[in-house]
Amino acid sequence: MMEYQKATRGIKRFTHCHASTVVAKQFFSDVKEGEVLVLNGYDEKRVVFRDDFARNRTALQEFLEIHSYPVVIRNMGSEVSIALDRGERKAIFMYRNEKTHDAEFEKLAHDLRSKDYLFYLVDFSDAFHQEIAAFIGIYESDLPVLQYATNEGERKVYRYKGEFTFPAMKAFIEECRKGNYKRFYPSQPVPSSNSGPVYRVVGSTFQSEVIDSDKDVILKFYDDYCPYCETLKPVYEEVAKSFNGKVKFCEINGNVNDVEGHLIDKFPTVLVFLKGQKETPTEYEGELAVEPLLAFIEVQTGIHAEDGKKNEL
Repeated sequence: MMEYQKATRGIKRFTHCHASTVVAKQFFSDVKEGEVLVLNGYDEKRVVFRDDFARNRTALQEFLEIHSYPVVIRNMGSEVSIALDRGERKAIFMYRNEKTHDAEFEKLAHDLRSKDYLFYLVDFSDAFHQEIAAFIGIYESDLPVLQYATNEGERKVYRYKGEFTFPAMKAFIEECRKGNYKRFYPSQPVPSSNSGPVYRVVGSTFQSEVIDSDKDVILKFYDDYCPYCETLKPVYEEVAKSFNGKVKFCEINGNVNDVEGHLIDKFPTVLVFLKGQKETPTEYEGELAVEPLLAFIEVQTGIHAEDGKKNEL
């Protein structure tokens, strides 16, 4: 019992029990003394680890990790999100409205099942699933689509739109694993209308709205669920109005839009992109208040807030 406790320390997704030989023979006749029975309620319902876990703790730990989730996940609950947030596994998403390719995807999941992957077969008609889809840049016009996502240090997403056959999808995952597949940067749809004083930027318009702009650009990264972002919102709009259009103020939802070269891990974040120096923006680190933000931008751009003219300093 002590060896088992040592081997499973830190594994909390299971309720761990110890059964006497008499009880085991009565209810679990196919399980021998020293073996580990897992009742997970998923695909197999019950699986048995038959190796000597006292001598091979790693094998038992990997076995429990593999069988702690279904082969194919159809309900993306909070505990699955926690696993992704911690970067514990890579996620393979198949988003679809029809079940045409389900069998091939399930074959893929069984073939690659390991402690390294989670496989999601997702019905896009579900509102919650649509919300999760937006987080990795999937919208109804993209369906069907296969995406490979990791969160090891930063979120990285890779998208596949080819043949949805077992060999083709497996080849895609292998290329992603090797780092040979082009990274996909999630983006919300381009806004149908966009006007100041604060312009809305999405992942796909970052280059044109920020980098290619002939003005100094202030870009705010925010998250819809961030209370500090709500505090900054009216402050940012007031400061934007103060510059009379001489400085371009933009905002981007950093939770659902990825920008190449700019890993944002806290919200809100405000960056100043100066003309001729767009590749090296400066971050604002002051209070979320009008006066300090306005003063910072005046110093960075050299433009006076009241009349939009360059300071003669």
